[in-house]
Amino acid sequence: MEQVLEREELIKKYLLGELAGDEQAEVEIRVLTDQGYFNELLLVEDEITDDFVSGTLSGHEQERTRDYFLAVPERRQKLKFIKALEQYASESDAEDTADTVNDDILSEAQRNRVLLESLINGDWMGMHLIALLRLSSQKKADLAVAIRTDDATITPILNRLILSGVIEEYEGLFACTELGARILRKIEEASGVEFTP
Repeated sequence: MEQVLEREELIKKYLLGELAGDEQAEVEIRVLTDQGYFNELLLVEDEITDDFVSGTLSGHEQERTRDYFLAVPERRQKLKFIKALEQYASESDAEDTADTVNDDILSEAQRNRVLLESLINGDWMGMHLIALLRLSSQKKADLAVAIRTDDATITPILNRLILSGVIEEYEGLFACTELGARILRKIEEASGVEFTP
């Protein structure tokens, strides 16, 4: 492993023009005669280019890259390509992030609409159900009796309240969730009206 790192460092110095004449000649001969070494040189070229674009090279290496490494037209062309690719990727990430934020906002708005409908439909029946369930878990039939309605009327409202996450059902018993209790408390505080069963 150490030999690989030393070889990569030697190639990097060669590409940045930091080798003495005899060392430079040795690397050039090896690049021309050893395909594996040539492939390694190409990898180190890519690393230098990537590091230059990302700004992770030291000040000295940045300077050597500009003055020596990028004197080769093909490398300048590769640099332009990588910069364009990186810019596209960052713009694409920004668009994806903006799209995700917009999707999240729209999803939350839809959930809020469903919640609001489930709370106020049927003469605020949803609010009364949450108030009842805040006190204790109950069966659907008992809830219907408590708010003077029938199963057919109460079922869709209970389903919407469950979808909204303000109540939950477990083995035929309905209960108010923490979210439901928090929403009910906020509405009561804001309106000054206490919803009682």
